[in-house]
Amino acid sequence: MKENNKKTKCCSNIYTSICNAINAPICVLNFSGEIIFINDEFKYLTGYSHEEVKSKFLDVLFVQKRSNLNSKLQKLSDEDVYSINSVHLKHTSNIHIPVSIDIGVYFENNLKYFICTFHDLSKEIQLETELYNCSQAIEQSPVSVVITDVHGDITYVNPKFTRVTGYTYDEAIGANPRILKSGKQSAEFYTEMWSTILNGKEWRGEFHNKKKNGESYWEDALISPIIDKNGIVTNFIAVKEDITEKKLALEALHASEEKLRRKNSIMQQDLDYSKIIIDQLLPENAPVVDFLRITYRYMPLEVIGGDFFSFFKSKNEKLGIFLGDVAGHGVMAALFLTLVHFITNQISNKYWEQPLDFLHSLNNELLISTSSHFLTAAYCLFEKNQEAIVLKYAKGGHPPIIYCNSETGEIGYIKSHGRIIGIIDEVQIEEKIISCKTGDRFFLFTDGLHETVNDSNTMLELEGLLEIVKKTNESDLDKTLDKILLSINNYKGEVPFKDDIIIMGIEII
Repeated sequence: MKENNKKTKCCSNIYTSICNAINAPICVLNFSGEIIFINDEFKYLTGYSHEEVKSKFLDVLFVQKRSNLNSKLQKLSDEDVYSINSVHLKHTSNIHIPVSIDIGVYFENNLKYFICTFHDLSKEIQLETELYNCSQAIEQSPVSVVITDVHGDITYVNPKFTRVTGYTYDEAIGANPRILKSGKQSAEFYTEMWSTILNGKEWRGEFHNKKKNGESYWEDALISPIIDKNGIVTNFIAVKEDITEKKLALEALHASEEKLRRKNSIMQQDLDYSKIIIDQLLPENAPVVDFLRITYRYMPLEVIGGDFFSFFKSKNEKLGIFLGDVAGHGVMAALFLTLVHFITNQISNKYWEQPLDFLHSLNNELLISTSSHFLTAAYCLFEKNQEAIVLKYAKGGHPPIIYCNSETGEIGYIKSHGRIIGIIDEVQIEEKIISCKTGDRFFLFTDGLHETVNDSNTMLELEGLLEIVKKTNESDLDKTLDKILLSINNYKGEVPFKDDIIIMGIEII
């Protein structure tokens, strides 16, 4: 027992010297392969204390035991080193630690010991994994990657480069990227690029290059210098995306936009001409009639609408008023309105004193001329005879007339039946005949007035318009129209008008 204690003490001094000299996890095995000592680095590596591993065989700490380990150790001479390149140690936290182990022999007092030096491979494996992932990312990248030396000679290309250019890896290595030049870019372009990257800066631009088969293509490229720890440029890396299809699509888009701009310019000219035409179709002033007072307001939208009106007057104390509202807006509405205006002028020669026949004739003529457009219309004829002033009124799909009775003060609608003009044959239209008195008033309007919408998306409608007229009807007809429009404007708030507006006031005097 005394001899053994002496030997252990002697070995302990040796172990301490080894720990001080080697900055690595180590453990010492006796001749039987049992652990008799571990240093602090080994404790940090595995989490085990000296007491926990003492007298245990080394491979007990392995995730998978090594067969015949002890027999191999017994064969080692003092000049041999046995290396285990890859093994996983168990950590107290159940983590597996990859290590390599170098095992050498040491003799002390004729006793054989095995000194095991461990190398933690975790960081190396992590670095290898990162390098592998990085290389795979480059190899499988959807963009071309090219690395050159400082002279511009290619040292690496990824598979995407070979697929895009047609050059194989072996053909590209050692070549210069100038093999891709198409000759479509100036020498100054390349001078500026080289000046930028040689100064250690990134360069970004587009190359118009040529493939191996002569086909040209466009690339968006980012070239970065690779700088060593001394600040010296050692290589260049270029990441390039084939943007040929994007370029072609952009060129097609620009061509389409230019074509659209030209069309829009022509359309704008057409709209401007159409506005001029509509302005010329409208009467400049209300006609002078000795038994009527007539005033009107016309509020067109910026887009071309189809509201219009005409007056027909003769020397025999009669006045015809036609009010029409063509469906739609724009050039087509203007063209249709022009057709309607032409037809009404033609049929007025024969039917201007007969509202019912006037609208029937207009309907028939439109069916002959076109079947794709329609309008609402109203026709009023004011006639003075020896006995009284008479209003003959007919409408086709148009809003009713507002009638203000001067004797009773009653304000209401004159309703008559009649379908939209220009859609069907034999349109049914009802004619009304009203005997008028001095002071009676009539208000004709298009649907843009009562279809006004407010901030709550609520429409004014006919009943709302009637209430406004009741509240704003004054002795002066012009002031009445202005107040009606002001009330409607207040009703709509910030909501823009959706349609043209015509309102006409007629007063018996």
